[in-house]
Amino acid sequence: HPTVAELARIGADARVGGMLAGKAGTVLIHVGDDVEGLGLLEAVCARHPLPRTQWLPTHINRNAALLEHGLRWARAGGAVDLTTSTTPALLAAGEVPAAEALLRLRRDGVPAGRITLSSDGQASLPHFDADGRLLSVEVAPIASLLACVRSLAQDHGLALGDALDAATRAPADVWGLPHKGRLVVGADADVLLLERDTLRLRATIAGGRVYRVE
Repeated sequence: HPTVAELARIGADARVGGMLAGKAGTVLIHVGDDVEGLGLLEAVCARHPLPRTQWLPTHINRNAALLEHGLRWARAGGAVDLTTSTTPALLAAGEVPAAEALLRLRRDGVPAGRITLSSDGQASLPHFDADGRLLSVEVAPIASLLACVRSLAQDHGLALGDALDAATRAPADVWGLPHKGRLVVGADADVLLLERDTLRLRATIAGGRVYRVE
């Protein structure tokens, strides 16, 4: 729980570091399910000369109330990140599936470039009892990212290009990485090869090597 001043200092340092490195210097903020929502970030932007684009709050689909905070944040010019990894227990506790959250944000007027998807890859998915005691920990699978893109295209009717955009170009733009997230001359040639009809992963090309999925 950093203070407004502490978070402002972190954002300012990251902004300067980003300028020196030729990147955006974006600060990723892992948001919990506290009732404050994005109140701390709102306070930082209100009291200090740091733009909303300096921050990327993630886990915005943790619950419906937080998603509403994220909607207001993105409408005002910020970007939000939706977590694709989840469990039945988390969904039962109120988490909004990432695909549904993305469609809700877009339906309510958030530009596509301000919505990103990430898997929280290989991080922890903890489970607590009613008294807050840790019961178990699962691993957030990176495969959930492609599964979400597939669901958006196949189950929800979103154009495949738009679904991919949230997992490729939009994050690259938020982080200030023009050589990522797009297939253009001069960009890193990281490619997923998918089956046309099923969108099943067949191979990955990264770092000049081909990794086939058997």
